[in-house]
Amino acid sequence: GQRSALMDQLEMLIAAKMADDPTMDGNAYIDEFFTRYYGRAARPMEQMYEMIENIYGDPDNYPPNPGHQTEEMAWKYLGTPERMEALGRLMTQAKAEARESLEVRRVALFEKGLWQYMLKGRTGYLVRQWWKQPDPQLQRSLAIPRIEPAEGDPSQADFTEAATIKAWLTETGEPSERKLEARLVHDGKYLYARLQDASPRTSPDDTWDLVCTFRPDLPACRYRFWPDGHVTASYGSTANWKSGAVTKIESAPEGVSVLRVALPLRTLTGRGVEAGWQFRATLSRIAADGRHAVWLPAVAGSELPEWLGTFSLLSPLPGDAATTPSQNLPPEQTLAPGVNMRVLDPHDLTMATDDLLQGKPFTTSPQETSWYGGGRGSREPCPILSDAATPRAPLSDAIIQGAQEIALDWELGETLPAEQVLQTIRLTWSRADMARSGFRVKFAVRDARTQAWSDLTEFLQRPNSATQYNTYGVLEVDLSDRKITGFDAFRMIDGRGKYNTRFVEVDAIAGPRD
Repeated sequence: GQRSALMDQLEMLIAAKMADDPTMDGNAYIDEFFTRYYGRAARPMEQMYEMIENIYGDPDNYPPNPGHQTEEMAWKYLGTPERMEALGRLMTQAKAEARESLEVRRVALFEKGLWQYMLKGRTGYLVRQWWKQPDPQLQRSLAIPRIEPAEGDPSQADFTEAATIKAWLTETGEPSERKLEARLVHDGKYLYARLQDASPRTSPDDTWDLVCTFRPDLPACRYRFWPDGHVTASYGSTANWKSGAVTKIESAPEGVSVLRVALPLRTLTGRGVEAGWQFRATLSRIAADGRHAVWLPAVAGSELPEWLGTFSLLSPLPGDAATTPSQNLPPEQTLAPGVNMRVLDPHDLTMATDDLLQGKPFTTSPQETSWYGGGRGSREPCPILSDAATPRAPLSDAIIQGAQEIALDWELGETLPAEQVLQTIRLTWSRADMARSGFRVKFAVRDARTQAWSDLTEFLQRPNSATQYNTYGVLEVDLSDRKITGFDAFRMIDGRGKYNTRFVEVDAIAGPRD
């Protein structure tokens, strides 16, 4: 969530004043504060303060049994579009009425230190809502063609057959009014971009931002391209990162700006990429007036890994027998009746967010076994394999190690009722490591009455396959005809023995009995 140091500015001041003089009239002091602090802008600033206070303090604005503050409560029930629009009008009025230098600075401080926090918080909520049910027609992958070598000179790159982004969105997924175009190609050594803005209103402070990462669980690179051609870059927490970027300003008609960029593949994403590889990325136009435009919905400047698209660097040259990345994915395979396996890119994943295991930790046995994931290892219970917040994220993986066969057990906390049956088991794993890209697993449930375990499958297995970054294996077991119910725990046995699979998510999906 968003929290500002200015959130309790007035309340803390009144508390300090009344601690010194308990007889002070607090309401009168509020009027005095706004008049003396904001001057000519006092009236709209006080109205804004009172409106925020009334929204937050009115019980009728909350859902039944609200409990603690949540993002949904803040932006679905309190900060509604109508209320935010009214607050925005007051903010605009205050900025217009402030005259003296000190008044202007104090109103600007409130805008930056509180109002912008509110806008960013609401935008983040709307973006997350969009990604829960993204527009299936939206292009979320770019197949970037290979061109003849341009030797790192963006002015020599041929963009005739480039992958092109023409449809741009606001941060929350609405069509943007900005007239933008981005073209991308590569030559096996450099990624080239031609970035064009023909919007009627632009600012010398408007920039282009490219964010990319090798995998969602790794640090991201951010390249910021300025109108004068200079570049600032960061990698993870490292600022002023040396990216090796080269830019050229292209001559263009009045009212149109065109910037060409070359980025070395050897440093792209911070780890380097090669022709034929995929990586996660997104592109944004950051506007000084806040009218940001994005390729994919995101809080511009604060993109999360699950909001990134996929860039695929095609290996053949145009005219060769080129294939798209999706055509390179293996076809769906049937391992046994009702058991299917397929390979997907991140945008096609369907991890469950409300299944029987959601948010529940697993334990491992025998005793000497442990798990490693998210940069740490432990024998303690771990929810990392049942933490999907959306069908596509998070994609953190975990390796279970320490024995030839390892049982991962989830306690459900209650017995599946008779009117519900286990319909589907879905296992998702990462294919980014060739030595761990295969699997050998079987599944079981524990009868709530007898506490005996019953196998649902024999061992299901597939050998390792070639490394394919940013692709995931998905194993689905259809149990809808088995009428499995009355259990209170779920088990997956990893039987790889060594070089264990990099599991991402385990879903046990129940539904009504037919």
